[in-house]
Amino acid sequence: MKYLILAFLLVSVSVNAESSKIKTCKSLENLAIAIMKARQADISMSKLYEINLAKNNPLMDKVVKQMIIDAYKMPSFTDPQIKEKMIKDYGNTAFLQCIE
Repeated sequence: MKYLILAFLLVSVSVNAESSKIKTCKSLENLAIAIMKARQADISMSKLYEINLAKNNPLMDKVVKQMIIDAYKMPSFTDPQIKEKMIKDYGNTAFLQCIE
């Protein structure tokens, strides 16, 4: 019975850690989507730097700035379907990089 309880506790801790990582990665995915939406709407890169909400957190500030730079290295499109694909792909890439 002790081993069963220990196994259950280990699985619970593992599931909670994984759940926390998924939440973090989903947040980064949503951030990437917002950044790419701004990119595809032709909002200036300097404006995104100005409104960076993570500037009080040095680690997140660095991540956000790199996401902005990466997004602005990609072209802006006029076709709505291509814009949506770019937005979705950028979000998926951010989630993938986070979860790996």
